[in-house]
Amino acid sequence: MEKNTVKGVIFESKSGRQAILGKVIIDATGDGDIFASTGAEYDASLDKGYRTSELAMVFRIGGIDFDKLMDFGAAQPEAWVKMRGEGFKIAGFPAAPVPA
Repeated sequence: MEKNTVKGVIFESKSGRQAILGKVIIDATGDGDIFASTGAEYDASLDKGYRTSELAMVFRIGGIDFDKLMDFGAAQPEAWVKMRGEGFKIAGFPAAPVPA
């Protein structure tokens, strides 16, 4: 960082610690690791404490009937709101149902 400008990134790999500098830095980490570490503001509308909530999909699960899930939400809106409020979790990790 130089004042409020990101000038590069420092990372570690099998080659050891390295720095890459650039005129423009694009955070393509998928999790927002670079911008989050700079202190920049970001919006994660599903959960403010979990910055990857809308930025990355870490895994996919097949065989889910998404239409049936949406039908449930339409038929039982109070239960749907409660379920959404509690959050979807898979193996303890936050998840968001997204159609394939």
